[in-house]
Amino acid sequence: MHPFTSSDDEYDLSKDSFSDFEPDEIIVPQPNEIMAIQQENLKKENENENKLVITQQRDQNENQNEIQIQHENYYLNQNQNQNQNQNLNENQIENQNQIGNEIGNENQIGNEIENQNENQIGNEIENQNENQIENQNENVKKSKNSKEIPQINGIDLSGKMTRKQIKLLSPEQKKLRRMIKNRQSAKKSRERTKRKLEKYEHKIRKLETTQKKILKEVEKLRIENEKLKVRTIKQKEKKNQKENKFKKRRLIAIYWIIFIFI
Repeated sequence: MHPFTSSDDEYDLSKDSFSDFEPDEIIVPQPNEIMAIQQENLKKENENENKLVITQQRDQNENQNEIQIQHENYYLNQNQNQNQNQNLNENQIENQNQIGNEIGNENQIGNEIENQNENQIGNEIENQNENQIENQNENVKKSKNSKEIPQINGIDLSGKMTRKQIKLLSPEQKKLRRMIKNRQSAKKSRERTKRKLEKYEHKIRKLETTQKKILKEVEKLRIENEKLKVRTIKQKEKKNQKENKFKKRRLIAIYWIIFIFI
């Protein structure tokens, strides 16, 4: 033991473990990877928005088809009512002619009967026209308020039909049937797209949760990396301080040895 050094001040360089200290490297995800994940999510959101726009356009087209069907039903009912009115008028004219021929010789009685018949017929026609107009208005209101599948002469145009039955339909009924079938197929396709959208939304929610987890892990790794850096800096400072102390003491010892021998 040196006379100028104590047992507490001794320092052995062979026991120094700081020279071999190497901090573990932690792989931190790059900002490019996070940006790529965000871009994929944005692409999926844009795809979903485009699909929603397509479904909205299909809904608009379907509503337009329904309005056209209702208008055509209204016009068909009007044509049927007009034909009924024409048949009634023709029958009434024939009845009037028959009555006039039978009572042609009796002028006074014939005139009275004709006047009575005309009044009765006029009242009946007015009542029938009023009832038909009311029925038409009620049918139009019902067709506007309800989305029921139209039936013409008891024929369900939406159901399955044989070729013979389809051939017996009028052109307007065939057109209506095509429109109804198109509406049904559009409804089915809309339901399919809705199911697909629900699946995509579920996948997007999963991706968002995984992204949040990844971001949390990245934040933890960043904090650990910063702590490691601070720890390594402190350890290097301690090592340098110990080395400086040892160098100073060694120099002092050398000076004392030189001084003693001189």
